[in-house]
Amino acid sequence: MGRAIVAVISLVVVAGAALAVDVRTNLGTLTCSTMPAARQAERSSADTAVLQCVFKAAGSANEERYSGAISELGAGKSFDTKHVLVWTVMGPATAQLEPGLLAQRYVSGTPGGASNATAPRVLVGQRAADIMLQQETSGPGGEDTAVTVLDLKLSLTPA
Repeated sequence: MGRAIVAVISLVVVAGAALAVDVRTNLGTLTCSTMPAARQAERSSADTAVLQCVFKAAGSANEERYSGAISELGAGKSFDTKHVLVWTVMGPATAQLEPGLLAQRYVSGTPGGASNATAPRVLVGQRAADIMLQQETSGPGGEDTAVTVLDLKLSLTPA
């Protein structure tokens, strides 16, 4: 009976460790602005907009600046007007908030690769898939201005 108890405890510890790996936490907020199309000298196509972004780590006054490009805002949205996009940056609870953490390409997906239609849509990092951007954008009057971002690329902007 003693060996059975040890085996059960071992299984519980292993299962607990496996669950801890998937724990995601709020690492901070990423706020990005697009410029109206007429002002985007760097714009490469009609379906792409230049972004200027600021990442503010949770529980910190530190900020990092990023620049990037975004494509396909979604149905009824265009790059002809300025947009402010806000994402909660989700990642492992053990993530090290090092400079350039968010510098990578992100594509539309669901947490953990789930295909469930009710799962929240997020942008999943291509280099570090454990970093995800969950959209929090809403308009000044509280109306939903959610966009369907299919591709976002961020680069750290030197201070």
